Amino acid sequence: MNDMRLYTSLSRFKYLDRNYSFKYLFIAFIGVHIPLIGIVTFIALTDFTSLTPGMVIFSTLGFTLIACGITLFMQNALARPIIETKNALVNYLSNKTLPELPTDFKDEAGLLMSNTCTALKELDNLIKEKRDFIYLLSHDLKTPLHNVLTIIHLMKDDINNDSKEEHINLIRQSTQYQLQLITSVLNLATSEFKEGNILQLINLEPLLNKVLKDHAGSLQNKQIQVLADIPENLQVKVNEELFAMALSNLVTNAIKFSTRSSEIMIRAVVMEDHVMIRVIDYGIGFNESKAPSFQPFSKSSRPGTDGESSNGLGLYFTRKIIKYHGGTLVAESEGEGKGAKFIVRLPLAA
Repeated sequence: MNDMRLYTSLSRFKYLDRNYSFKYLFIAFIGVHIPLIGIVTFIALTDFTSLTPGMVIFSTLGFTLIACGITLFMQNALARPIIETKNALVNYLSNKTLPELPTDFKDEAGLLMSNTCTALKELDNLIKEKRDFIYLLSHDLKTPLHNVLTIIHLMKDDINNDSKEEHINLIRQSTQYQLQLITSVLNLATSEFKEGNILQLINLEPLLNKVLKDHAGSLQNKQIQVLADIPENLQVKVNEELFAMALSNLVTNAIKFSTRSSEIMIRAVVMEDHVMIRVIDYGIGFNESKAPSFQPFSKSSRPGTDGESSNGLGLYFTRKIIKYHGGTLVAESEGEGKGAKFIVRLPLAA
């Protein structure tokens, strides 16, 4: 910022770099001494005997006016950090544009710029997080509702009501899951994604079984069999509710893009420095141009094999959740019609 050249120059001097008021005092000191220096110089270069009182008075006033002008100009230039900070705030409030203020100055004005940048970035992230939670809530609430509709459809086809109790239990499980999901997401909207939250050691196998139960209706509707290969007593250090959402989204995605009467394989293995979880389907797959982007409302999102809608929010939030746990999520496929693998890597539980 060229407008801050004076402030930048003064910040290079010792004793002026960490105190903004000292910079103003330095400029005021120069301004006060300009008339004195000017008068001394004027007298030294002029025949003393030819000076009249009027010449001394008018020369003093002239040098004082010049000093005032220079001092005001320099003080206005020195105020640029505050002005730039004000402009940055106004610009953010008007256009939601994050500022690019310098953050390496150590005095009060420098700290004001640095803290303003930090505060606005945190505010912007908070706004995005709240918006994302709204998307998450609207997206993930569809899963249990879709399961209920699927089960109701199956009940209509079951003329003899042979599976009535089983279907009722599945509906009860889906509605309970939906209530838990609403509570969880509303809690998450306040503080769950903050750093420093305590994660717990959770057995992966029972957590996965619970997730698969919640998807029993969709699996039965497409006649899909899930083959799970999870080492006994394998533990992961996670937030249980969040990680269950991530697994649920991956299972939902696998069901959505699997063909009828196919299989889904879920495998977990302990590697040298991480736990790897793979959710493998043998459905439509993808080539490089149609690979999941993990971005919300991505244009690469495709409908499922039964026409299920897809907007990419599930995978977007799944990666967000995995990243929150210090892990990674990638998608692999050998091409169209060759299925897909979604690979989760989590740090080993300490």
